[in-house]
Amino acid sequence: MYYKISNAVDLRCLYCWLLESQGEKILEKLRPVVKAVSFAVDTLERCYKGNHNPDYRGGFVVFFDHEVKPDNTYLKELLDYYNIDSEEYESREILCSYQDEEHKKTEWISKLFIMTDFQIVVIYPIKEGGI
Repeated sequence: MYYKISNAVDLRCLYCWLLESQGEKILEKLRPVVKAVSFAVDTLERCYKGNHNPDYRGGFVVFFDHEVKPDNTYLKELLDYYNIDSEEYESREILCSYQDEEHKKTEWISKLFIMTDFQIVVIYPIKEGGI
């Protein structure tokens, strides 16, 4: 599953969920991820003055809390719905990387998809040996 974030309330709920589910230690490692989500939501709020419908204009952030492979059902359905090719993103950025207790590296990725009237930012982790 994923979280669809399009306003400040969604962002605060995501932050609270991350804090409760992941704890402060991981949340500190994820600070660049939270900052990227916050920047995208702040941009939407500023441009549309908090009054936009993310499905029609303005866009939203899609946050996956688990590793996303190219054939992920949720990602495929989402991109298909908006007629987006998964390889036609405008930019791809590594937001942060860290090692878990088992010394496996995790990278958090952000992909920006720009359509005519709105944008979608997809944020997800990739684990070492994964995608």
